[in-house]
Amino acid sequence: SNPKLSKKIFTKKDYNLPEKSFIFCCFNHNYKILPDMFETWLRILSKIKNSVIWLLIDDDIAKNNLRKILISRHINPDRLIFDNRVSHSEHLTRLGLADLFLDTFPYNAHTTAKEAIRVGVPIITIIGLPPAGGWVMFNKIINPTPNPTANGIVKKIGNGTKWKKSKPTIAVTKWPKKTFFGW
Repeated sequence: SNPKLSKKIFTKKDYNLPEKSFIFCCFNHNYKILPDMFETWLRILSKIKNSVIWLLIDDDIAKNNLRKILISRHINPDRLIFDNRVSHSEHLTRLGLADLFLDTFPYNAHTTAKEAIRVGVPIITIIGLPPAGGWVMFNKIINPTPNPTANGIVKKIGNGTKWKKSKPTIAVTKWPKKTFFGW
């Protein structure tokens, strides 16, 4: 079934998102955010100055631990924006406020990726040979398509993954809503 989008129009302000920043998001369960993946995201934050990462985490211990990691890397912890669970229709509508969805690895997004694609948010993911075979599910959702802006992000942060049989692969359905990067 295709859940309906909320009829309410949401703005970045409704979710404490900065109006003029590039919004990366990941609404996967927080247990899928492994240390190596989070380190890659920190590299993105350090390279893309006017950006934030918007996460769906409602556990205060997890929030505090992630903020501490940012502080230890001399990255402003306010560049992580946490959100709580909302109704499914509101979730689908708010997801459209993001500029680029950051997938997790090796446990990729499934339904969340499908939802991002539905509301027009491009996705960047790593496709490889994870133990859970998550990429197989992702490939059932979308046929990966190269995207110059997302490719620029990969080039700028480099391939910092530690998975030997994996490589950053861009999987998007359309251009990001903004052209934010100068490469």
